Amino acid sequence: MNSNKLLDLKINTQLVNFLLAAMVAFPVVAVSETEKKARTLEEITVIARRVEERLEDVPASVSVLTEDALRRSGVASVEGVVNLTPGVSMVTKTAEVGDTQINIRGINGARDAESNVALVVDGILKTNTAQIAQMHGKLVQVEVLKGPQGAYYGRNAAAGAFVLSTKKPGEEMIVDVSAKLGENSVQGFTTIIEGPISDNAGIVLYGDHFESDGHYRNTSPVANAQGATVDAVDNNTVGARLIIAPSDQKEFDIKARYAKFSGSALSFNPVFNLPSFAAALGNPLFDEDVNDHKYDFIGNIKPENIQETKELSVKGTWDFDNYSLTSWALYSDLDQQWIADSTAASFYRFELQPSCRETTAELLSAGYQLPSPQVLLPDVFTSVFGPFGPTTCDGTQFQARSQRDVSAEIRLTHDGDNMSWSLGAYYLSIDRDTSVSIAEDQGRGPVLRAYNPPESKNPTSLMFADSFKTNVYAVFGGVEY
Repeated sequence: MNSNKLLDLKINTQLVNFLLAAMVAFPVVAVSETEKKARTLEEITVIARRVEERLEDVPASVSVLTEDALRRSGVASVEGVVNLTPGVSMVTKTAEVGDTQINIRGINGARDAESNVALVVDGILKTNTAQIAQMHGKLVQVEVLKGPQGAYYGRNAAAGAFVLSTKKPGEEMIVDVSAKLGENSVQGFTTIIEGPISDNAGIVLYGDHFESDGHYRNTSPVANAQGATVDAVDNNTVGARLIIAPSDQKEFDIKARYAKFSGSALSFNPVFNLPSFAAALGNPLFDEDVNDHKYDFIGNIKPENIQETKELSVKGTWDFDNYSLTSWALYSDLDQQWIADSTAASFYRFELQPSCRETTAELLSAGYQLPSPQVLLPDVFTSVFGPFGPTTCDGTQFQARSQRDVSAEIRLTHDGDNMSWSLGAYYLSIDRDTSVSIAEDQGRGPVLRAYNPPESKNPTSLMFADSFKTNVYAVFGGVEY
């Protein structure tokens, strides 16, 4: 009996000791994991607030993709970053390559309007975010700030900001070449050369090429458009970055970049959403579910889209103990234009023109009929036209946007033990021209120009053009205890 009791007591004592050990051990493990995470966070340095600081010290919502994360995910552009960032989406290249709208936490921009998201590359605020999808160098870190950032990045940061950091030259000469091949004649390559050129200077040279015939072909019966690519892309970028560091306290960053895009525009298909028509005419395609639509591109002209960008920037940084002075200047010149089939046939704008009647008669005599629910009839006024069709009845539409801007900033910051502050000034000059026009399509091809005289092969019918200059001056400052 006594031996059994002793055995029970011994077992219970071991159980108690095990439970006590577990109670002590688990908190130790939890603290260890917390410390490990803290150490990991300390290793991530960001410049979201225009100064280098630990990510955990930033009082804002910031998503960061480090160089290692970018390499592992294969992301090399802002579009790829968006796909990996919760709460952020981007619609780009809808009508043309510069048509980019970014949504951060439900705050969206509008087409042909000022952006609500700031784009900052290597500490320099870009004025025109139409170039956000272009290559700006090899990305080494991307920070996405969610929520208003006007205090740091000005008037176009109501939704947030993209802060990009690109590759600086290292101490050894490195050549990095990558290539890609795929279906639809997809081919591309990227070359980056970086390294020292003297004891206190280094350079990065980069070039990027991508082209594709796209996924779709034009099925129009019109000879000059049949078989043409609908979503072709030919994108090229070259750039250079020169870093000169005369001392540990001084650095000069000089950058130049040229990019050109050539491809298609306005690759749209009409889908009807007219329930009453569907019921009255007994044709469900008048109320088609867009998700069930089968794409069929039948425009009679080949759309064109061209975007050309030139940039030059200079940035200087001087460090004095707890003070830092940064100054930069940027020149940017972006021109983009596109032309494509219009939607005028749906509104019977050109039905009285001889070319409209002639092309309609030619298609009917060849036995061609428009995709349902559109209907091609001898009388063009009783026909049911959708936009972007094979007749000349829809005309052509053209759009051009060009912007040349010069911007500069000077900023003095102090990082003390108990107080940090910054003080600076900003200047921006914008010279912008925009034009939109609709022209008669006489079947002799489009002219990539806003205004064409009446005697031309593509005479302008309606045009809007605007030219304006804007000068912005700002003085800013901030204090943090």
